[in-house]
Amino acid sequence: SGINAEYGGPDGVLIGPTDPGSRQGPRGARGRPGVTMKSEYAQVRQYTLHSQTNKHPSCTFDMTELTLLNGGRQPPISAESSQELWRGYSALYMDTSSGSGWGQPLSSSGSCLKKFEIQPVVECSTNPGCEVKFDESSMWMSTCPVDTTDGDTIGEFLPNGEVEYDPNNPTKVTDYISRCAVCESTYPWLAVHSFNDRVPECPQPNDGKFAAYKLWEGWSLIMAKDRGGGVGQDLTTPGSCLKRFSTLMSAKCQYAGSSVSGPNCVFQSSNAEILFVRNSEKEYDDDASVPSRARDLHTYFSRCSVCLLKILR
Repeated sequence: SGINAEYGGPDGVLIGPTDPGSRQGPRGARGRPGVTMKSEYAQVRQYTLHSQTNKHPSCTFDMTELTLLNGGRQPPISAESSQELWRGYSALYMDTSSGSGWGQPLSSSGSCLKKFEIQPVVECSTNPGCEVKFDESSMWMSTCPVDTTDGDTIGEFLPNGEVEYDPNNPTKVTDYISRCAVCESTYPWLAVHSFNDRVPECPQPNDGKFAAYKLWEGWSLIMAKDRGGGVGQDLTTPGSCLKRFSTLMSAKCQYAGSSVSGPNCVFQSSNAEILFVRNSEKEYDDDASVPSRARDLHTYFSRCSVCLLKILR
């Protein structure tokens, strides 16, 4: 009854009962087991976690925490579907005296250096060749307290001024450098942002082709920088969603300072900046800034979630 305009053939005619249940075929065969880290052809992805503390983060999923994050539903995944490749220190940016700089997005494995160095860069050119220049600096992610939303400032937590770095006793500096871990996972991770002060839910498809489960909640980060140097975050990647809110997150390290003649790090640099995604529903006063001690400071910024996607079919 009628001609299909696209293909030119006649429309098909349904013969038999019109009840959808009467056309249901037999149950299909059981599907193959899902991919695990031990699978011969497992397709894995690399992600980097930054603790914002001096303790290394764990790549293995805490299933109790994930169950709470997902409204009491335990995600149907293995805790070992994310595993550690290596751990290190959270690197943000390397600045050179020639004006060229280098930085890595926080989701990339290049932002997790196995060893902390005041200046891990060697600069090479045709003349005079390769050398380490002692007027260059590096920028690392600093630690922050568990909660900075109660009216205290990050400046009361981090050291003030130039902190001397002694390679034989580095803890005066490294106690305030964030730790990181590079992980491989059999599932893709995705960051979503609300652009308001409410934590977004993970996307759920209408066609049932995948399920999404929340890994953590945080604050929407664009960039941390110092003296013009920094690297922006892709807002789809986990590095754009900081677990801990902090208005300072960088430590600038150099071979010589103004008050310390040797290697040192500055945790409260006057040039340090951090760029967040703002809460688009919050009104700002063009003539006044928001005080750093304001108890509602964190409501001016967008919230985010990092989600794990499990492909179903």
